[in-house]
Amino acid sequence: MKKQRDIGDFAEELCLEYETKRLNRMNKQIQANMIKQVSTEDTSAGYDIASFDGTSVLLAHDRFIEVKATSSSRIRFYWTKREREVATKLKEKYWLYVFTDCHIDTPYQGVPKIFQNPIITVLDDENFEIEEDTLYIYEKIRGGS
Repeated sequence: MKKQRDIGDFAEELCLEYETKRLNRMNKQIQANMIKQVSTEDTSAGYDIASFDGTSVLLAHDRFIEVKATSSSRIRFYWTKREREVATKLKEKYWLYVFTDCHIDTPYQGVPKIFQNPIITVLDDENFEIEEDTLYIYEKIRGGS
């Protein structure tokens, strides 16, 4: 459990870095400085990071990111009922960032796999298996690899 929590914390830091760079590339330095790690203050929010889409001049968070991480190269994560409720409510403003091959003892080399509105883009995707009782989601193995 502790190892998974440590990987999750590491992935949230990676997400903060990723979002800061993304917004800075868009010349949105003010928004980049206003990204908020919600998970450290409110574990029941249903998402971990409040960021910005970057298309508005408004300074109201409009990208709500749930961060998932796995040490595997395949996507696999638990998606809580609360996270699904918030995703359903926020629709296109809700994002899922999945960091695969994530190890806290080595620098992360990849980029997150990103899903906007995962209620549609993940739950309706035939490339994923879903265990209904727990909503444990994992990528199907294709072609024996």
